Amino acid sequence: MQQAQAKSDKVKTSLQGTLSPHIGNLSFLTMLSLRNNSFYGRLPDEISRLHRLKAIVLSYNTFEGSIPATLSQCRRLLLISFEGNRFGGGIPKELSTLPLLNGLNELRGTIPPSLGNISTLVLLGLEFNNFSGTIPTELKHLSNIREFNCFANNLSGPIPPEILNFSSLAEIWLSGNALSGDLPPTTGLWLPSLQKFMAEGNQLSGHIPSYLSNSSKLKQLILRTNMFSGPIPSTLGQLQYLQTLVLDENRLTGQIPLEMGFMRSLNYLELTNNKLRGTIPSTIGGMEMLQRLYLDGNEVEGSIPDEICLLKNLGEMDIHSNKLSGSIPGCIGNLINLKVLSLSANMLSSIPIGLWSLDDLLFLNLSSNSINGTLGPNLRALKLLGSMDFSWNEISGDIPITIGAFESLTSLNLSANSFSGSFPESFGDLITLDSLDLSQNNLSGAIPKSLQALSHLTYLNLSSNKLTGEIPSGGPFANFTAQSFTRNVGLCGKPTLQVPPCTNHESKHSGGKSYLLKYVLPATVLVAAFALLLGLIKRRRQTHVERPHSTDLLPRLIEVFGT
Repeated sequence: MQQAQAKSDKVKTSLQGTLSPHIGNLSFLTMLSLRNNSFYGRLPDEISRLHRLKAIVLSYNTFEGSIPATLSQCRRLLLISFEGNRFGGGIPKELSTLPLLNGLNELRGTIPPSLGNISTLVLLGLEFNNFSGTIPTELKHLSNIREFNCFANNLSGPIPPEILNFSSLAEIWLSGNALSGDLPPTTGLWLPSLQKFMAEGNQLSGHIPSYLSNSSKLKQLILRTNMFSGPIPSTLGQLQYLQTLVLDENRLTGQIPLEMGFMRSLNYLELTNNKLRGTIPSTIGGMEMLQRLYLDGNEVEGSIPDEICLLKNLGEMDIHSNKLSGSIPGCIGNLINLKVLSLSANMLSSIPIGLWSLDDLLFLNLSSNSINGTLGPNLRALKLLGSMDFSWNEISGDIPITIGAFESLTSLNLSANSFSGSFPESFGDLITLDSLDLSQNNLSGAIPKSLQALSHLTYLNLSSNKLTGEIPSGGPFANFTAQSFTRNVGLCGKPTLQVPPCTNHESKHSGGKSYLLKYVLPATVLVAAFALLLGLIKRRRQTHVERPHSTDLLPRLIEVFGT
């Protein structure tokens, strides 16, 4: 019985009600875990009689009221975890007298300076609360701290330099506050054990400290959505173990350092929405583990270096809204793991054949460039591609009929180009399509009736072309408005579409040339051929000339007219 009382770990057992004061009678209890249940009400003061208690985990219940100050009488406590409850008030100052307290989680109120007295504290977890005010400088006495977590609070003011000088500190979580001011220039100089530094979503400013390179074990550096300015320190290239570097949504200037190509462990690089200039360094090919590359929203210019094709693990590449020019590298087909490619809003001029070798591609956006020429015969169906956008370019010629083989497409935008010729019937094979925009081109002929089979199509824009004939009325066309067809002078159909009514002639011929070639012409020719055959037979009988056997002639007729 005594052994059974030594540990109580009731995880996910759907217990409910209030916590009985009799809990204080379990004098041999060393761990109390009631997480993920439905307990409510106040914590009984009797819990302070559990003098052997080392851990108390009450997270994800609905306990309320204040945390009992008498909890400090549990002198052996190593871990308190109260997250996901409704405790109010502050952290009782008496808790700072616990000499072996190694963890605080999810307590509400203000951060008492007396926490700095817990010199043995290893984990300080105050995340997801409503703590306000500044980070107390008294925390500088936490010489054994390994994790400092104040994520998602309302803390303000500067980051005290003192808490960035702990040789034991491995993780700093300061994201989601209102911290301001510069990072101390010596940040990283005295943090040899640092592995994670998270400070996104604050109001930090100034330069990113170059001494961060002294934290040689650093794996994750996330400073996004602040007001950092100046260049990216070239010394970051010395961080051989860095896996994640996220500096987007700042005011960084200058060029992308050549030295960044030396970060061979990096798998996620995001520099989005800064003011970076210059070119993409050719050393980028050295980031051999890179999986996600985001450089969009800067002023990067020049061509995309061929060395980018060395990133064999790259799955996402987004460099839209820059000033890139020239051709997309022909070797891009080497990026066999690429799933997302966005190069829109640049000045790129051509589409390489290798692009159609990216069989795993899910998203492709090359819109708003200067791409010319035709899609032509090199277009190869990418079976997994869900979204393709080539709008606002200078692409001409016919839309290839192979477009119908992109069987996973849900969104296709070819608007604002110079496509001409007829509307391919093969569009009717895109059965997953829900958005189609072919507006502002020079397409002619009829709208294929095969589009009536696209049951998922909810957006259609065919405006500003040269389309003629009857607008189909079946399937999704019942829900489209005049805006889908405006500025096509040859269209006719229902009055609600703001086009003239169709005459019998227009209705019969609205299928266009493809309808005539596929159905009317073969039938007409076949009837004429049989009439000719019967005439020959009759004439030969009259002149006593031996007639040819029908088995000699019919196979040729079938071969010529029946295929």
